[in-house]
Amino acid sequence: MRTSEQPRTILQLVLIDETGDSYYRMRWPGQQVALQAPQWRVISLDARAKERFDWALEADLLIVYQSNDLDLLPLLEERRRHGKRTLAEYNDNFYDPPPASPVAGPWSSPLIWQSYERFIEQCDGLIVTGPGLKELFSARTKTPIYVLENHLPEAPPSFERQWVDPSDAIGFGWAGSLGHIGDVVSIIPVLRELLAECPRLVFHLMGNDALPGMLGLPPERFRYTNWGTMAEYYRFWQPVHIGFAPLLDTPYNRCRSDIKAVEMASRAVLPLLSEALPYQQFIAETNAPVFRSQQELKQLVLRYVHDLTKLRADAERCYTHTVAHRIGVGRTERLDLYESMCRGEPSSFSWPMTFGYHELQGTPQPHLKYSKVMTHAQELIGKGQRREALVAMQAALIENPFTPDLALAELNNLRTLEDSSLRSKIDDYIKLFPRDLRFLLFSVVTRTSAEERVSGWQDVLQKLTAECDTFRRFFETDVVKLFVRDLARIPDLLSIGESLLLLAPNAAQLRLQMGLSFEACGRYKEAREQFLWLLTSKALCRVNSDFLKSLEESYLKTWEAALAARLEQPEETPWVEGSIAVSATRKPPGKRD
Repeated sequence: MRTSEQPRTILQLVLIDETGDSYYRMRWPGQQVALQAPQWRVISLDARAKERFDWALEADLLIVYQSNDLDLLPLLEERRRHGKRTLAEYNDNFYDPPPASPVAGPWSSPLIWQSYERFIEQCDGLIVTGPGLKELFSARTKTPIYVLENHLPEAPPSFERQWVDPSDAIGFGWAGSLGHIGDVVSIIPVLRELLAECPRLVFHLMGNDALPGMLGLPPERFRYTNWGTMAEYYRFWQPVHIGFAPLLDTPYNRCRSDIKAVEMASRAVLPLLSEALPYQQFIAETNAPVFRSQQELKQLVLRYVHDLTKLRADAERCYTHTVAHRIGVGRTERLDLYESMCRGEPSSFSWPMTFGYHELQGTPQPHLKYSKVMTHAQELIGKGQRREALVAMQAALIENPFTPDLALAELNNLRTLEDSSLRSKIDDYIKLFPRDLRFLLFSVVTRTSAEERVSGWQDVLQKLTAECDTFRRFFETDVVKLFVRDLARIPDLLSIGESLLLLAPNAAQLRLQMGLSFEACGRYKEAREQFLWLLTSKALCRVNSDFLKSLEESYLKTWEAALAARLEQPEETPWVEGSIAVSATRKPPGKRD
């Protein structure tokens, strides 16, 4: 406990809900810092509260979590002018979410990436949960990156109190959110084999209600618990002796934390861990058992089933390490970081609460400032007051230039008014919003000659080629719709169309116009290929349309990834008596592109 430092006010803009992230990354750390520095005021304020604007300016240190609240960006700049620092935290690889995750849809938008990247650049430091995220963001930003691991909020009950005698039944378990479904589905064959070969094994699972039907396990040996609160999650582990944490080798999984290993170990459960980047430090420090393949996982379980003494000893070793090193209030790296970020005299603001930890919902303010400006501008345009609308937009953009929707509205208004500043404004916004292809497409639309149009589409093609598949899919509809219209009247775009077809091979509208354009210049073979593709697709759509509409794409992607993992298993490593953990010389699997 510290008493010598100056009193400080730390404001965390958080999401106050029942998710693990809310507790591990926001609420519990805030409580722990307040306990470590009792002369500090630590406030967890809901990120949607109206008070965030005034309090964010006054706090000695501001921490924003997973934020894309564009209205906050001017505040960060103002804080910097007053010598105050701000930290951002992003605790997931938002570029490559698992297909079954509830955030897969929103995170498939480059517009969200752009907002997140803007916050990272505007803040004085970036907090992440582990080495994978540090590796990911180090290649994308010069902002200093700090790894703050997940920790338990308090010491768990003693090992003796939690350990359940496994003589009659041995609990074998897994728990995870929707984002982990692919990981557990990948090892279904092992689960079935283990239950068939070990009569004393009982499999426990906590997760989404879609999982039991996917596993196809015998009900008499299977205990299912629906995903619930953190307290329910901790209770789930009570009858489990052996837990496992499979991780498919994906960019997203490389960026996870090791908290599953910590949670299992803290509940007197022996964690069997994938040889994956997030767990490498935990494995090195605890000698926890590790597997690289389904068969290695199976052999580990079988060895522990037949050696209950070793099962208990290894579980207790992992428990002891966790209690000694992974209880939040006993770790000071977060406090040290916060203290290093606080500069100058403490805040003199009249805060409505005393020192200590405070958790507040605040006054809800669901509407963003720039959306109100947009609404007001549209009302003015409806009244024929387009110049007045432009003045309102530009005033808002001076205050906060990082709002792309408002910038696009300004460009549309400038174009209608035939304003001479349009071209320079377009160029400025293309540079300011590099992830937003809408500005490059707007530039194409405003070009009048065929030669300028072709040049504009070359710029678009270059951008699409340089970006990832997710980026291309997000903008594909807009690109195809505009390009097809231009291709119908500008034959010189045909070569660009061929390149676009390679990037968007399933765009039927593009296929049709390319077929017509090939025919017009006498390239009949290529033209016929497009019409054959359309005929085949039309037939498939006619027969399967209703069924395909009923299929969730995330379901198909999850199964495909799980089956791919089963087919890519490395050969089993020979086991040496007395050494269950992986050899220190074994190299981890490489990152999948």
